[in-house]
Order: sequence, then structure tokens, then C-alpha cells
Amino acid sequence: TWGDTDYAMTASRALGSRHMLAPANDPYAVYLLDALESTAEPPNHVQSAYFGRLARMMIQHGVSSGLCGEGADSLFGLGLANQLHNASVLRRLLPSSWLRRGGAVVSDLFGWTNLAATFRLANHWNDFSYLQHPVNQAAVFTDWAAVETCFGARAAADAAAQRRALLDRYAVSDCPQERLHAIGFLGEAIDSASLWTTLFNRAGAELLCPFLDSRIVRLALNLAPDVRFRFRRPKDLLKRALARLAPVELARRAKLGFGQPIFEWLAPGGSLRPFVDRIATYEFVDAEVLARVRQRPTWFLYSLLVYDLWHKLFIDRSLPQDETRKHENTKTRKEISANH
Repeated sequence: TWGDTDYAMTASRALGSRHMLAPANDPYAVYLLDALESTAEPPNHVQSAYFGRLARMMIQHGVSSGLCGEGADSLFGLGLANQLHNASVLRRLLPSSWLRRGGAVVSDLFGWTNLAATFRLANHWNDFSYLQHPVNQAAVFTDWAAVETCFGARAAADAAAQRRALLDRYAVSDCPQERLHAIGFLGEAIDSASLWTTLFNRAGAELLCPFLDSRIVRLALNLAPDVRFRFRRPKDLLKRALARLAPVELARRAKLGFGQPIFEWLAPGGSLRPFVDRIATYEFVDAEVLARVRQRPTWFLYSLLVYDLWHKLFIDRSLPQDETRKHENTKTRKEISANH
């Protein structure tokens, strides 16, 4: 979006580097289908679909490799960690679990949803089976209510448990902070980097992720927790390092989330709505849930759409090759061929 562009350009000016805009002006479906066709892997979040386009444009301009900061949050402080910090303060102020339960009830009555959630988390500090625990929320783009209705509460709990099994496999301690950041690293950062690297490789480019380098991982894991995870200041160590090399305001400015209006695209009148309206019938999807998310899109609808397109591409082979995709793919192949 233009907000993303402004963010990147102001950073470029502050660093004295060159910035080139890589426009993605086609409908999102073009890039989503390109990513699916290229890898047979559903993108783990909206932004992933654009990496193939970015790599091809870099190649066209003679740039064959790129750097990616994936993994930095998981090593040096996720925003979700603030929830744990807040809950730890409540645990010290209100040692009794009964008082914390009462605090959650009173907060709900006044509509203080964030405070109520903090009280509940304080009571489930070491209960990693609690689906609202940050360990189960890190990079989990889903609608738990829809998932539980379609698959059952037991299946949803089992899915979260299988994800947490990565932590036991790699002997991560029971410290909530350590487990939160480890699940972000093992369950999202590595997964994202592998998909993005594949999309770059298919375009003839390389994507390097320094924060996944074993030497950086070893350094981070050997830092004292109070250095690595400053209280309510995620990535403080990285920001202080950047402030030594760049203007302080650049290091301290607020993080900008990706601005793609995915739910608007999925809603009636949106660019993805024709695909949503053609989602096939699947026995595991509850009809009422589907009707609800079609009316008010959630991450469940996005995931279902991605699954539906994947199924039609590789199982049914029933997805028509529309002219927009054929034009984009043909143009891309010609550009890459001419460059080589």
C-alpha cells in the first residue's frame, strides 16, 4: 500500500540507500495463484503471495539476491510478549487466583476486554493448553470459534498441541517467554523463510535470512533474558543497535503492519469475492460457519479460500485458466528469458 511505500522510502532516505518501488497492481488473486502454482504450498499469510513478483522484478533489474529480516521478532522480542509482561505484573499484585478471576469478571462488566484477558492469562500463566495463551497465538491467523465448530474443540486443542510439540522436540524450557519466542521461531519464521526462499529460487534469485543463521541464533539464545526481552520493549536490543548506525527516530518509530485489506477483498464487492462465491462444498465445513464468514470475513474464510484454490489446482484440476493469469505468467516468462 502507499502507507508501506512511504514507510520504506523514509527509511531509505534516513539510511542513505536507494529505494525502488516494486508495484503489484494486479488483483491479489493473480499473486496468490502464482504462489500456489509455483510451490504447491498455501501461503502462510497474505504478504507471502507477493514474493515471487518481487524476486522477478529484482532479477529484471540485475539484482540476484536479497536480505530478509525474518526471525528477528522471534529472537529479540515479539509484540505478544507484552501480554506476558502485563500478566506477570498482575500475578505479583494479586497472588490469589480467586482475586484474578474476580478481576476478569469485573473487567468484563465494564467492557475492559484487554484487562479481562490479562487477568485470565495471569491465571493460565503456565497452562499452555489454554488457547488464548500467547504461545498459541503467535502467528496463528485463525478464527478459533469457526475451527471448533467445524472440527470440534478436541481437534483444535490437538492441533495447537502438535504445534507446541516442536518446543519439546527442541528442549525449550517451560518459561512462558522462552516458549512464546521459540514457537514464533520454529512455527512461523522458519516456515515463512522456506516458502519465500523457494519463490525467490524459482525466479532465479537468492533470499538470505541472517536471523536464521545458526551463529545469530546461538548468540541470541545465550543472552540473559532481561537483555533479550526488555519489559514491554520488544526488539529493544535491535533498536539500540540500529540507533548507533542510523537516526534514533528511525530506530524508535512504531512498527507498521502490512496494509493489505484482505477482509475487504473477501467481502461482497471485493476483488476476491468471485472466488469466495465459488468455494466448493466440503464435508468438514459447517454450513452456518461458512454463511457467517462469507457475510463477515475472518481468517477462517481466507484459509478456506486458499485451500479451495489449492484443491482445484492440484486435486480436481478444475480451476479455469483465466486470461489475467495467462497474461501475467506469459509476460513473466518472457521477461525472465530476455534477462537471462
